[in-house]
Amino acid sequence: MTITKPMIFKKYVTRNIALLLSLFVLAACGGGGSGGEIPNNNSNISLNLFQFADVVIGQTDFTGSSSNAGNMIGANTISSPYGNPAVDTDGTLYLPDYNNRLLGFNSLPIGNNTAANFVLGQVDFTTSNPLVTNQGFSGVQTVALSRNKMILTSYSNNRILIWNSIPKSGAVPADVVLGQPDFISNGSLY
Repeated sequence: MTITKPMIFKKYVTRNIALLLSLFVLAACGGGGSGGEIPNNNSNISLNLFQFADVVIGQTDFTGSSSNAGNMIGANTISSPYGNPAVDTDGTLYLPDYNNRLLGFNSLPIGNNTAANFVLGQVDFTTSNPLVTNQGFSGVQTVALSRNKMILTSYSNNRILIWNSIPKSGAVPADVVLGQPDFISNGSLY
């Protein structure tokens, strides 16, 4: 097999993007933890392993498990939350939702069935259209925050979106796209 410059470049870029994203995710998670306590940036919260939850998001109570709480999509429902949510240092919670959106809560919810304060990826809380734009997603998975940047995987669009400043409201376009030549492409090589 003959190794060409494009093959070396592709391997270099792929390896370094994976390393960069790993570092972002590690930083967003607080760099890991030890013992039984889970690190967090909010001194009002103390979390331990195997602790019962006090609040459920996306359902009216702890017994529900239907997509969108068995109702229509809304500010207080989610469908198949997949990947990792993220919490900013100011307490803003970012929750990936397979309704092709990212829900934003200005603070960690303290009661069941809490509605999100803003949404990214959709024009409102009641739509879930898969979009291929600098403001739209399809198949939202993990979100990570680091150094005032937000990184989001859009699985079905075969791309990663990066915001150079962490959004605090809806309708904020991404600044960078990885995995595609532009914000309107979503093709796969496989």
